[in-house]
Amino acid sequence: MKSANPLHIMKSLILLPIVTAGSFALHLTTLSSHAQSPHKPHSIPQPTTQPIPLQLSGTITALNPRESTVTILDSQNTQQTLHVGPETRLTRDGRDTPRNSLKEGEKIRATTHRAADIHHALSIDVESALSR
Repeated sequence: MKSANPLHIMKSLILLPIVTAGSFALHLTTLSSHAQSPHKPHSIPQPTTQPIPLQLSGTITALNPRESTVTILDSQNTQQTLHVGPETRLTRDGRDTPRNSLKEGEKIRATTHRAADIHHALSIDVESALSR
């Protein structure tokens, strides 16, 4: 049997810890870089919270220009107050009509969305006397 060269054994004993330590340090560096810049989890799309349009119809019972509201009495004899904002489209017989042309007693159909117990009118269509 051949005896091991003492110089070869010494090199192995010296190099083995250095190689092992270097490999371990490389592994720690890789782990550290992943910890600093983790992969972002896939974001789950959030549902939109846009209001659902509601259809209301009834007879105008009150107009309040100061509050920009129109109150109607619907078919269930329930009063509904509609906020008429600058974005509200008003029509009569399919044609745009000015806000000051609305009158008590007229029948309307409105498309609204509800927020904080207020119906915001998106559009109001005044039924003509001929269609009643």
